[in-house]
Amino acid sequence: MNQGIAKGKKRSVYMDYLRIIAVFFVIVNHTNSQVYQGTSPDHLTWYLSMLWYYLSKTAVPIFVMVSGACLLPKVDSYRKIGKRVWRMVAALVLFSYIYFLNDAQIYYGIWPRAVNVSAFFSLIWTQQITDSYWYLYFYIGILVMLPLMQRLAQNMKKQDMLYLIGLSFGLYAIWPLITHYAPAMAMPSFFDVPMFSIYIGIFFAGHYVHQYLKVNKKHAMIALVILIATLLASLGLTHIEFGRVGAGEKYWFMDDRMHPSILTILSALSIMVLAKTATPDNTPERAQRRIVEIGSCTFCMYLLQDLIIDRTKGNILPMLSSKMSIFPAVIIWEIVIFIAALAASWILRRIPFLKKII
Repeated sequence: MNQGIAKGKKRSVYMDYLRIIAVFFVIVNHTNSQVYQGTSPDHLTWYLSMLWYYLSKTAVPIFVMVSGACLLPKVDSYRKIGKRVWRMVAALVLFSYIYFLNDAQIYYGIWPRAVNVSAFFSLIWTQQITDSYWYLYFYIGILVMLPLMQRLAQNMKKQDMLYLIGLSFGLYAIWPLITHYAPAMAMPSFFDVPMFSIYIGIFFAGHYVHQYLKVNKKHAMIALVILIATLLASLGLTHIEFGRVGAGEKYWFMDDRMHPSILTILSALSIMVLAKTATPDNTPERAQRRIVEIGSCTFCMYLLQDLIIDRTKGNILPMLSSKMSIFPAVIIWEIVIFIAALAASWILRRIPFLKKII
């Protein structure tokens, strides 16, 4: 993570805006589902909550695009990338242990669970300790492949990059949506393109937007239209799905974390373009430093947010929902979680040992 603005070095402040937006959307994604699952299309709350949900689904694509924009324009040494990998592993182990202790305190009792090292490592080797930590395992995989992807990006022309992005999106984001409605059009079982994946496409798309797309007000208007259109399309398809599935079955089918739909990807790309357009080049340095300071806390905020959700869902949310309807109550709860995670992260980053990790 960037710790500040180097003297004489121009910083893309909109990247920090995107990090802040994305971490808030992570919180929304982990708290909003109880709203739409508790109602139906007969109520306005369902539509508002589903739109909020699909907006929050852009969180992971935004994080991946920001990583691509920051990491692909350069070629790091294997040693430097190795340090990145070990930092992620250290964060995974350290904060997984905090969640391990939290679960022990709730379900088992701290002692002797706290010193059951074999149970802890067996657990984090076979599964994520908390739902959102799947991303750490995924991101470690991205970092392992980073030396090759950086060298690939350095030797690609714009057309090559667009081909990679287009093929990744076409095969892994557009085609699955088509085959959901037309199963007979599924790809032959032995057809495979091993160099491509949906997140490789998103990773390179972030690099492309940051490096090559010269944005202006016209681009911003187009991005805004695409964002609104894709959110409404996601809502419309979900409404159709609600009528197709049986009572109690899952109808929010565009929820595969490893295969986001093309609509979610286009929403995320639109947000990136809007952020890039809306952030002036002459942002005052003092304002930049504040945004950078918050942006530098977002990784730790992501690591802590599930814990804060778990610790507040039984007290703060019931208190809020007793005074207002559930949807605004959940939004206020999400803001409280964001502020609490930011405050905790700001404090933890003042500890020298932790600052190197988070």
